[in-house]
Amino acid sequence: MKRSTLTTLIQLAGEDRNKAAETLAMAVSDQRRAEATLNTLVDYLSGYRQALENKASAGTTAIELKNQQAFLGQLDQLIEKQKRQISLSNLKVETCRDEWRGHFRREKSYDLLDKRRQAAESARQLKQEQKLLDEHATRQFRAGHPSNDHS
Repeated sequence: MKRSTLTTLIQLAGEDRNKAAETLAMAVSDQRRAEATLNTLVDYLSGYRQALENKASAGTTAIELKNQQAFLGQLDQLIEKQKRQISLSNLKVETCRDEWRGHFRREKSYDLLDKRRQAAESARQLKQEQKLLDEHATRQFRAGHPSNDHS
């Protein structure tokens, strides 16, 4: 491949890798936010249950107890929903990470091709220079030692 083609491919692959890195960073941020929300809900549920137990031992009406139990059920549902959200977030992070790795590998592959092209070009130039030096040395040798073909 030509240098300009490889350079363009390397640049494009780098841009794709950068975009994938940004997407991955957003996915990780969303994942952490979802986990923080879950922790908040779990802490709230724990505190609410403790407060409910304290109220129940102090005496509460059946209606209040039923309402509090319903609220606990809603909190449990929210926690389960948040756990599912975290599972989805984890999948998205892994997908984004795989995509970023793919772009990273592609960029490195193009870079390796460019390095090989440069090495081949350097070898070709060295060979050409050596050929010119050999030809020059041969001419110098012949100029200093005329042949004895005229005998």
